[in-house]
Amino acid sequence: MYLAGKAREFAGLDIVHLRLSVTNHVVTRTALMRDMLKHKVWVTVDIVDDPNGNPALELCRAPGFRGWREVSLGDLIEDSDGAAQ
Repeated sequence: MYLAGKAREFAGLDIVHLRLSVTNHVVTRTALMRDMLKHKVWVTVDIVDDPNGNPALELCRAPGFRGWREVSLGDLIEDSDGAAQ
């Protein structure tokens, strides 16, 4: 959520939408509400029953570590048609 908020600030947008894919059924929009308001991020939570079906799994299993400042914030923002800004 923090990183989505930083990308929102970078792009100069009032609010952004984050699609969050999780395998933990406890993670809900209600549980995330405080952070959603704080960072001005609208969240859609997709619960993926098959952990291998989570699109973030490959990146999570990759060796090494990257700090959030190493990520191009512009690459995280897409317009409504799915094109990066």
